[in-house]
Amino acid sequence: MNWISIKDRWPENENKRYLCAVKGFSHCSYVQICRFSKNLEFVDEYDLHECNHAGWYNYDSEWGYYEVTGVTHWMEVPDLPEEDK
Repeated sequence: MNWISIKDRWPENENKRYLCAVKGFSHCSYVQICRFSKNLEFVDEYDLHECNHAGWYNYDSEWGYYEVTGVTHWMEVPDLPEEDK
């Protein structure tokens, strides 16, 4: 699997989890598992109100749904390795 730039294309499937390369503060980058929606407001009207656009999001048990900003690249989460028998 290769990283896909958000400049090239967005995911087609909204029901999957994706590995996202996120550009953070002070040029610090990290990888985070996120979900994608073509309209964030449809994910949760209360938590993501006025987010009537496509984007990445996640869920926190204390704060609820939140938008993940700074995503530069994404890829599908690979399958877990099979256990040795």
